Parts: sequence; C-alpha cells; structure tokens
Amino acid sequence: MTHISDRNLLLPIGEAASLLGVHAATLRRMENRGLIDSVRNSTRGKRYFFKADLLNIKHDGYKMAKKWVQTGKPPALKKFEGYYYSDESLINGEVTIRIRELLSGLMSDDHISVVISAAIELVNNAFYHNQGQWPDIAGVFYFFDRAGQRLIIADRGVGLLKNLRSVRPDISTHTEVLRVAFTEQISSRPVEGHRGYGLKHARGCVVSELKRLVFQTGNARLEVRAKDENLYIDEVSNPIQGCLAIVEF
Repeated sequence: MTHISDRNLLLPIGEAASLLGVHAATLRRMENRGLIDSVRNSTRGKRYFFKADLLNIKHDGYKMAKKWVQTGKPPALKKFEGYYYSDESLINGEVTIRIRELLSGLMSDDHISVVISAAIELVNNAFYHNQGQWPDIAGVFYFFDRAGQRLIIADRGVGLLKNLRSVRPDISTHTEVLRVAFTEQISSRPVEGHRGYGLKHARGCVVSELKRLVFQTGNARLEVRAKDENLYIDEVSNPIQGCLAIVEF
C-alpha cells in the first residue's frame, strides 16, 4: 500500500477535473504530459491530485516550470527567454532587488524580506549543489507572479538524492532525501556559515510567515504549510530532472 501523507491535501480525479472545468480524460492526458502529478493509495488504486497543484496549474508559469524539469531531451532555451538565468549573480539581483520593488506597498517590508530570504535560499540550493555537474542546461528557471503572489524556481540539475548521497550514502530514496534536506544541516560542499541549512531555512520562512512551499525532486513531492511544522511528502507519478520549488506568499 502506497503511503499518502495527508488525504486533506488531495482530491479524487472526478473532483479534481471538476475544479479545473475539464473532463477526467483531459486531466489524465495532462498528467501523461507531465503537467500535473497524482498519487495512488495502492499500486493500481484510486488516483488523487494535489489541491495546490490544481490551483497552480491555472498559471502559465507553473506549466512552463513543469516543462522545464521534464526528463529526457532538454527544453529549447528560446521558448524560455526571460525566465532562464544561467548566471547566479543575475538571478540573485532579480530576487533581492526586483521582488522588493514589485511587492512594495502590497505587504509589509518584513514580509517582503522573508519572501526574498526564502527565494535566495532556493536559488542558492540550485547553484551550490550542481556546480560543475549540470547534466545539460546550467542555471535556473525563475518565474515571479506578483498578482498571484507566488514564485517558481526550477533547475535541471542532478537532484537532491544523487547529490547528497555523496555525504549521506545511507539515504536511498527521494522521499528520504527530502525529509533530511528540510530538517537537517546537510550539504555536499564544505559548510561555510549557514550553508547546509538552506532548505531548512526556506521551510522555516513558510511555517512562520508565508503560505505554502511545494518542492519536488525526482519522484518525491514535499508540501510545507503556514503555521504547520509537519512535512507532507509523497511519491508522485511523474519524476522530474533536478528540483522544482513553488513558494506562495
């Protein structure tokens, strides 16, 4: 029996299709294309979809990010012009300066600072853990949705499991590595200052101040919610290359 972390996060396929205003067959096709994931309560059991993903899939940035991290042939960079950053300094500038400009007046300065802090840690996670070992495209996909109050950061790196097993060979699954990465200080690079706390810090930003974090690596998906210390981790239907993070603020 496949373990489902929390049924309250999910909808069965009929209700999920109704929420999107499509037929169940259409939703299955979207899943087959890697645009949305499901979990099952057994190997051939009932299919469920995440409520957060159903809401996010209505936004173009989410669909672009899911295409960015699909396994196999790398995406054509021309289609992602304006959303792809190969240089860490450029994306850090976009995050630290532009987020404050875009959100100024919409929320408090303190809240904006927490959004920026979480985003920076997620960007740094991508560059720190893939330096010198990018499988195909080096850099990150970045999408900022001011109106929807969400940001998306994705990379086509080696993923957390392959990377962190170099220092924790006892970790064997993507679900295990998510639990470790979001609760412990762990890094495949020499620890300097707070390095190694990045994903744990991003989790803390969400629990204390923001709304939600969805993070996927390989076939494992994690969800963190505001004012909730629990980690909701599930095995999903479509493995990805690298990592994909969505922060709702």
